[in-house]
Amino acid sequence: MSFRIRNHRLAPILLASILVVLVPLQESTNNLEDNVSATHNSDSQEILPIWGQSFLNFTGSISPNSEVNATWFAEVTVSESYGTDLLDNRSMGLLEQIDTQLGNSDGWINSTESQEFSELVTFSRNWTDSSSGGCCSFDYNSMVVIGQTEIIVTPPESGPVNRTNGNWSWTESATMLGASDGRTLRLIDIPRAGAMVEEVPLEIQLPDNWEYRYSPMSEVISGSPGLFTVDRSQAPVAYDIRITITENIPPIIAASRSPLTSSTIPLDKATAFSATCNDSPLDSPEIQWTVSSQGEVISTHNNSWFQVVPDEIGFSHGEVMSVNATCLDFHGVSSNWNDNPTVDGMMPTWIGTMVVGDSSTSLLDPTSLSPIMAPAGSTIRFDVNASDDSTLPVLLELYSNISEGWRQSGISEQSFEFTVNQGMGVNGAEMGIYQRHLARNPTIISVALLVSDDAGNTAIGQWTIHVLDSNP
Repeated sequence: MSFRIRNHRLAPILLASILVVLVPLQESTNNLEDNVSATHNSDSQEILPIWGQSFLNFTGSISPNSEVNATWFAEVTVSESYGTDLLDNRSMGLLEQIDTQLGNSDGWINSTESQEFSELVTFSRNWTDSSSGGCCSFDYNSMVVIGQTEIIVTPPESGPVNRTNGNWSWTESATMLGASDGRTLRLIDIPRAGAMVEEVPLEIQLPDNWEYRYSPMSEVISGSPGLFTVDRSQAPVAYDIRITITENIPPIIAASRSPLTSSTIPLDKATAFSATCNDSPLDSPEIQWTVSSQGEVISTHNNSWFQVVPDEIGFSHGEVMSVNATCLDFHGVSSNWNDNPTVDGMMPTWIGTMVVGDSSTSLLDPTSLSPIMAPAGSTIRFDVNASDDSTLPVLLELYSNISEGWRQSGISEQSFEFTVNQGMGVNGAEMGIYQRHLARNPTIISVALLVSDDAGNTAIGQWTIHVLDSNP
């Protein structure tokens, strides 16, 4: 019985199965998830019932309000034990379906029956628009096939129905034409309804300077921004997989220097530079650093961060160290960040005076080892004036153990005042006359002045204060 004679009986089946649907659209998501995945990279040890690959390649411009040209190719191989919805009783397996519905139920697949199944598949896959073919839609609309879809079917070989480990396959290719709308974003919708062609990975090639930007089903998408793969067999729901693509934009780079300073870095201490680079979710942009002096590259680094001690790579005080970070994306487009700190290898300078109580003003000498003698209850004032050759402000900090955490600070010019008293157990109103005249260790207070420039170079002055009895 020829395929033409049987056509009147098979027509309803063909119309219902135009997409070679393995799982009907009305079946639940759970049934869809029960289908065996057909991916190239599966770790499963079981034999997959469906495997292969498909390709969607955009061959020209996809700018707003323009014609869109694309090509499609798919190759799908299916196990003979896996039934098809093109024929009744899928659970019988393909060979028994062919033997009982296209053949004479003799337990043998002959060449005529095999050829009729090939014609059945060819008819069902002779689609004219990209949505019904299981490919895609573009900017909400299907693309149409230019000419005809080229289909080559390799049907089951002749032989017994009860054999195992056999398979059949088909390949198809088409040239398609669509149109973009007026928006700057483009949308590609990939159907996920259960068709056989959906069980193989779909690789999508975008035109130059276009890239993947977003999809709510990102977990089934992998690859690079301009060439990525959609594994529809892993989609958890029976719904279109929407993908947003855009023209490539330069990556976004953000960088910083630590310790954070205004415009200088220390000569003999480490300074760290770090950067982050953001682009398409499928991109991992490279970050390249160069350290230069007067246009000559001194060192390079390929990492998200690095640290440098200027005098270890030949810099001297007063020189400018030029640091450049370049972020390079998949398309070769780059963004840059630059920093040009001045190397500072000199301590800030300062002068100061001191007044203890009602005494006269005296020089505050950081090299003096003699203690400062101050009667209990005295107010001590340090007047400090500091500067740096960078002309930037200088931080002044005065620390003391008068009490826990005691600190005063100022910028460039500052007066520090504090009062000194005897420590506990040295003297006090609660003591008798005899106890007050007993010899005791004097209260000693430590004071430290830290003078720091923008680069972190710090000059230090330290003194001790002996607190005396105010009524000897």
